[in-house]
Amino acid sequence: MVNLSRKHERPDSRSGLGKTFGWHSNDIRGVCPNATQKKKMSEIFQFAWAVLQHWQALLTGGLVIAALGAFERKKGKPLSWKAFRWIAIAALFAAFYMAWHDEHESAMKATGSSVLKLQVVTLIQDLKAFQAERSDLESAAGGDWHVQEQTRQLFLDRFSRRLVRLSNDLPQSLVREGRLIREGAENPIGIGAGVVEQVVSPLQSVSASL
Repeated sequence: MVNLSRKHERPDSRSGLGKTFGWHSNDIRGVCPNATQKKKMSEIFQFAWAVLQHWQALLTGGLVIAALGAFERKKGKPLSWKAFRWIAIAALFAAFYMAWHDEHESAMKATGSSVLKLQVVTLIQDLKAFQAERSDLESAAGGDWHVQEQTRQLFLDRFSRRLVRLSNDLPQSLVREGRLIREGAENPIGIGAGVVEQVVSPLQSVSASL
């Protein structure tokens, strides 16, 4: 006897993609707000607010108001609405440019900071790899000071120029760390791990600050 109740069974909503990704086709939890769209709307609002602030500053103070005052005083009559309207439009275009320029500068600074941090992380990794190589060479030589001096010179050849260049690129807030890196790069003191540690330590501080 055929069970007709099967015709009224609910189809498996977890079949196909639903089963693959673990959500039901009619499950409201599968529908979530678009975070990317929200972020874009927030950025648009922030940009519009920046434009408004620049526009207000241009129209209510500074050289624009001084020029308008001098013009009205010379002509002996107030500026016409038509002329003021064109001035307001020009100021709006200038405000758009100023807001874009601020965003551009912020983006450039963020990009520069990311690139600088990548250089610091790469240097730390290379220095640690060099230290492991150096330890193996000095251990194999049985503490021969000639080998220690050779590996010290190898450190200078590989890293001195890179470290000095990096120290010059650091922001003003990291002047102290930059000085320590430069000193360790140009005149490494000590033997063994000490030569590398005197530059790795300030490099790690720089990495944490960027």
